Amino acid sequence: MALFVASDVITDPDDLTATVDTSGAGSRTAADEIHIDTSNKLIYVAVDTGNGMTVSGLTLKCLYSFLKERWKADANLIKFPFPMTPITDEQF
Repeated sequence: MALFVASDVITDPDDLTATVDTSGAGSRTAADEIHIDTSNKLIYVAVDTGNGMTVSGLTLKCLYSFLKERWKADANLIKFPFPMTPITDEQF
C-alpha cells in the first residue's frame, strides 16, 4: 500500500501535461498525466507517469482548472461541451 503524503498531491494545473487524441487511436505520450480522447469522449488520468504524478494523484479543482485552460486554448477541444461542472468552489 502506498503511503499518502500531502506534498505528493498535484494542486497546480501548470504541473500537468496532456495529450489530445482526435484520431481515436489511443496514442498517449508516456510522460503526460492527462489523455483526452475526443473520438471516444474519454479523459484518462495517469497514476504513475514518471513525470511528477504519483499514486497520491491530484485534486479535482486542479484537474478542472487544467481542463478549462485546455478547452479554451485548443481548437479541437472547444468543439465539445466542457466535461465538468463545479457545484461550488470546494465541491465537485
